[in-house]
Order: sequence, then structure tokens, then C-alpha cells
Amino acid sequence: MSDVELTPPVRPLLPPMRRTSSIVAEYAGVILTPVLFVAMLISLRHVFDGPNWECSGDGCLEEFDRLRGWSFPIPLFVMMFVSTFGFVASLLLYLWGRSGRPPSFDAKQRRGRPALTGVPRTLSWVGLLELSLAVAFAFAGSWLTAGILGAVGFGLFISGRAIAAKAASADRLLETGASAVAEITDVQRTGSEMNGNPSMRLTLTIIQDDVPLFAVVHKEYVPQHYLGRLQVGARLPVKIDPLDSNNLVIEWDRRPTTPNLA
Repeated sequence: MSDVELTPPVRPLLPPMRRTSSIVAEYAGVILTPVLFVAMLISLRHVFDGPNWECSGDGCLEEFDRLRGWSFPIPLFVMMFVSTFGFVASLLLYLWGRSGRPPSFDAKQRRGRPALTGVPRTLSWVGLLELSLAVAFAFAGSWLTAGILGAVGFGLFISGRAIAAKAASADRLLETGASAVAEITDVQRTGSEMNGNPSMRLTLTIIQDDVPLFAVVHKEYVPQHYLGRLQVGARLPVKIDPLDSNNLVIEWDRRPTTPNLA
């Protein structure tokens, strides 16, 4: 027999148990979202398909349903509003339930651009919601409304994907970039914010092996709890793109240092 002692494999830690409410919310959203979307398509199509209508009084809803050929027990106007707002609510319900999932072991945290965490997903989902409403209004024949919603939704979705690509590029640079130290020589606010995180313009002097190499201007949305690190003379650990010295990422999860003035 072999003298090598076999050790049993280590069982990985199990993720925390998921709340029942988040499971119910996610599955309810999965079921209700397509059903209410179809109901919204049908009701909007009937609302916009027919002659002009002017009425006042208690019998208006019945008269409107008769002109539109609507025979469903629920009045058409009521169906339109319930299905439209219900579609949005069911989508939000699904997203809320999905957010209750425990993180997987291989889940990646945004380290290169921490201020952008959650922004791409929010913009993408809102853009998809706008595009869904645009499809519904186009199906109903309201082309102007559909065009406006579609343009806004497309812009939000593309912006979300662009921000996600920028954050992913910064994360890759953290793994492949050349290590260096950046000494802050100037700090300015640009005036813009994202999720309450201000955009900062930093003038940095890149140092390797205690030798100043070059200066670079770096702009980034900085989380509020990191603003205290941005002081003139402070040194931040950075990773630099070997192919483009102006492309760098600050290693926010590492503590900054101050130069020895002795």
C-alpha cells in the first residue's frame, strides 16, 4: 500500500439560504410579465383602432367598448391601464426577487470601477422596459409614441452596455496591467455625479522604483468613502496598460501611502 495519506476533499461552504419571499416574487414575475405584456398589446391595439370618440357621463366606457368591438367583461380603458402598469410592476417584482438570490462562489465584484457597480444593469433593464413599451405602442399603431419610447430605450440600453464594457476593461487591466504608484499633484471636481458619487479629475505623477516617469490626467467617478484618500501628496497604487500609458486603473482595495518627508 502507498504511504501517501489521502485527504478527503474539502466541502465548499454553502451559500446562505434564500428567502421564500424572493423565490415567490421571482416566479410570479416570470409568469405575470409575459401574460400582462400580451394583455397590454391587445388592449392598446383596440384603444387606438377605431374612430375618434368624445363622450361624458356614466355610459362612456360602455359606448367606447361598443365602438371598439370590445366584449371582454373588464372595460377596455381599465384593461389598458391595469395591464400596462401591471406589466411594469411584474417586471420590477421579478427583478426584486432575482436580487434575493445568494451570490455564487464565482461571482465577480467590480474592483476597477467601484462607483459603476449596478449602474449598467439598471440602465439596461430600464432600456429594455422602454423598448417593450415601444413595441406595444407600435403594435397599437401609435408610431410617434413608439418612436420616442424606442429611441429613449435604445439609448439607455446602449449606455448601460457601454458602461459595463468600460468596467470590465478596468477589471481586466487590474489583472494584466503593470504595477506602479501614482502620486496626486492636483485634485478637482468636474461637477458631474453618478449615484451620488462625484466625478474627479486627478493629476497624477506615475512612479516606478521611486523614479518619477510621467504625468497623466485621470478622470473617474469616485465612491464617497474613498474621497478622503484624494489628497495632494498621497500615493495610490495603480495598474497601467503596457500599450497605453494614459490608460490606468486605481487599485481602490489597497491602502494608499504618503511619501516619506523625513
